Amino acid sequence: MKETHIFIQARIRSSRLPGKILFNFFNETVIERIIRVSKKVLDKKYIHVLTGNKSNTDILHNICKKHKINFFSGDEKNVLKRFCDNIRKQKITNANIIRITSDNYLVQPSIITKELEFYKKKNLQYLHIKPLSHFGAEIVSSEILISSHKGSPSEKSKEHVTWDIRKHLKIKKYGLNSKFGGINHKKRITLDTILDLEYLKNIEMKYPNLKKINCIKETKKLITTLYK
Repeated sequence: MKETHIFIQARIRSSRLPGKILFNFFNETVIERIIRVSKKVLDKKYIHVLTGNKSNTDILHNICKKHKINFFSGDEKNVLKRFCDNIRKQKITNANIIRITSDNYLVQPSIITKELEFYKKKNLQYLHIKPLSHFGAEIVSSEILISSHKGSPSEKSKEHVTWDIRKHLKIKKYGLNSKFGGINHKKRITLDTILDLEYLKNIEMKYPNLKKINCIKETKKLITTLYK
């Protein structure tokens, strides 16, 4: 049976909002919230934080040590290569990879768990929620990631990892409905700009129950008033 691992894509030197994953949300850094979300889905030994190698990696490394999860520092700009290098290092070339980006601070562990169940039941090679969800994850086989990296990946794929897999590769893939799990995945809540940071701080005050890791009901109420 294939193992399943979570890869948390994290970078401190983000171009538009540097250090964003270290901002606080309910007195907890965003990256640590994402780690707690991941621990609701899988055991800590299957969780990996992957970052670039041109920033101060000690900060993230120490956070990973604190939470007893795996840490990997790789290619700064080619994120697909970073994923594949960690797959090879960990010797998990026959595994399922759950991809989570560290700026989607309202990602829901219950949604990811349901995605994983569907992915395994249908024996898929790639799964996402249409459009790419800020409340769920992508799931892809490690073999497909390695294959896409070997096959002259596009610049989009180097940055967004699954671009070529989603758009071009003829594999067993599936896009779940945008209402999967009872939430509207067409809405966007992430941390990418200074306006996003202002919004994050506003919703802390207005929606205190978002502090919970599983907060679908509260998130559904929130997105009815979204500014995006």
